[in-house]
Amino acid sequence: MSAWTSSSPNIGKLVLTRKLRIVAIPFMLAALLMVYLGLSSEFPVILSWALVATLALHGLCVRHYLLIDKNKGTLTHHLSSLYPIARSELPLDRIAGFCVTKTFLERHGFSLVVIMDDGQRVILMRKRALSEMEEHGQSLAKFCQRPFKVELSQ
Repeated sequence: MSAWTSSSPNIGKLVLTRKLRIVAIPFMLAALLMVYLGLSSEFPVILSWALVATLALHGLCVRHYLLIDKNKGTLTHHLSSLYPIARSELPLDRIAGFCVTKTFLERHGFSLVVIMDDGQRVILMRKRALSEMEEHGQSLAKFCQRPFKVELSQ
């Protein structure tokens, strides 16, 4: 459900938050319904409403994407919601390639990894579906003109 977009030959973006927004909509509807029906002044009721509303708000405001900007020479990994959570920038000229590996401690999980020219590995994302990870990795590798491989032996 994520989408790869290329606004120009030098800028590409992989948006990863569509699923979370779909899940957040029922939480927001539940929070609004709780207010519409009236909240009692009991602490557990107010606490449950606050938790549901906060989860819904974070889910609706989340932004998670990978941005490749060849003009700046960077690959940016951005994650935020109501406040910044994580942001990292990797220089494109130091990226040797991309690969999909098995996630450590998860039986059916896979990670998309950037391999730097000094051998360092930076995990971009973790998911359960191998096909989706391969698709993302191939898209990123093709746009960056870097090699892509799948490493599943462990």
